[in-house]
Amino acid sequence: MKFGKRLKQQTQETLPGWRDKFLSYKELKKLVKLITSAAPKVVPHRSSSLEYYGKAEAEFVYLLNNEIEKFNAFFIEQEEDFVIRHKGMSKYHLRRYNLQYIYTIMLAQDIYSAIRIRQIATPISERMVSHP
Repeated sequence: MKFGKRLKQQTQETLPGWRDKFLSYKELKKLVKLITSAAPKVVPHRSSSLEYYGKAEAEFVYLLNNEIEKFNAFFIEQEEDFVIRHKGMSKYHLRRYNLQYIYTIMLAQDIYSAIRIRQIATPISERMVSHP
């Protein structure tokens, strides 16, 4: 499958809010074709090449820079969202862990207290007898 078709398919399958964040591949490809088709076989001087490439190349560079800025802004936004979610999850898991830890300590204290009460209530002579 060609890259353009695969990119289009992937764009359609992604989250709706992310679809406009993909590379404008089709427009960039058109400009590349325009630049390469307008290129002369032999360019005598640099100034002549500017005439051939000038406008299409400027459009390509402009569009490419916009695409790079679009990607960069999108990734920065996503990174910020993930950092915020990670901090929230970390706090949630820390609270959950602390609650489980506190519950475990309280349970251990209850068990220890029950054993101590039982030991105090049981005469020493009975505690010395081993149970089979």
